[in-house]
Amino acid sequence: MELHCDLLPPPRGPKFDFWTPGNAKPERVLCISAVVWAHITHWTGKNTQPCTLKLGLDGQVTRHCDHCKAQLPNRWKGYLHVFRYSQNAQAFLCLTESAGTEVMDLQKKLQSLRGVSLDVWRVNGKMNAALCVKQNTAFDVRETNIPELDPGPYLDTVFRRRKPLEKTPAPE
Repeated sequence: MELHCDLLPPPRGPKFDFWTPGNAKPERVLCISAVVWAHITHWTGKNTQPCTLKLGLDGQVTRHCDHCKAQLPNRWKGYLHVFRYSQNAQAFLCLTESAGTEVMDLQKKLQSLRGVSLDVWRVNGKMNAALCVKQNTAFDVRETNIPELDPGPYLDTVFRRRKPLEKTPAPE
């Protein structure tokens, strides 16, 4: 057996950027996702963890969540797979609840977000300010050859546990 003193361990799962905008000036992105991916998280006092509560079709709890039992605060988190023109790179755009509502209203109107041009910014450029996401129809592409990615496997590497994200259904 040959041993090496400079051999690094293999990387832990897939890597991808999760982008939480902090810019006051709108940044244009191309939406690759067809719909918003979302889940509920809990703040544990030290970090964010996914909610593991699962309900059956009849509304009965099929899997309990320790964080829900401890009455830890929860928060909706949404994600869009986007192409950032300014970085010439793909990322998952992290949506706040209010921005997610705006995007999901747009999703209902258009049926699919894929190929839609979005301008994303913070009201005053501070991370705690409201996140704004607006369609920029002048730059809509509507067709792109970039395959859509599910953020679930990438979030698994962040949370280190299995919790599938739910795809927000497209309106009928």
